[in-house]
Amino acid sequence: MMQRLFEQQLLISWVVADTVYGGNLDLRTWLEAHGYPYVLAVACNEPVGIQTPDGRRRRVEVQEVEALLLSDYNWQRLSTRCGTKGPRLFDWAVVSILHRWQDDEHHFLLIRRCIDDPLEKAYYFVFARHQEPPCKRWSKRSGRDGTWRRILKTVKIWAWTTMRSEVGSAGIAM
Repeated sequence: MMQRLFEQQLLISWVVADTVYGGNLDLRTWLEAHGYPYVLAVACNEPVGIQTPDGRRRRVEVQEVEALLLSDYNWQRLSTRCGTKGPRLFDWAVVSILHRWQDDEHHFLLIRRCIDDPLEKAYYFVFARHQEPPCKRWSKRSGRDGTWRRILKTVKIWAWTTMRSEVGSAGIAM
């Protein structure tokens, strides 16, 4: 599907998908090679490379990243959309991840934590190429920059599309 869109030279701002597509390394590699930014949901046991505060590089599962790298100030409460009972609030955190064991400042792990049940989390791999790379850790101040607003807007579009269609298939935000 993406190859056909690429051949038609359609302008695609972001590619978003659920864990079925997000866990596909070939798809992620293809999107990166063709310059398509993405926000792809991944399973909690998806492997990821990180750099610990002491400088060591480690391969861990995405569900382990929070305990290894995040503290309370790394989370920001934002709404994904307005529901029937008001804003749908979640806590969000962003961490730089290693791509081919290097921090290229274009690959990130986005974590969404439910405020009603903090154990309920969703994980997203993000690939974003922008003129100015976003900061490595998301604090309350740095989380307000335009890059993360665009990423969260993309997640909102994906969540809305998935909810409306009641299907967990890939979506494209144009």
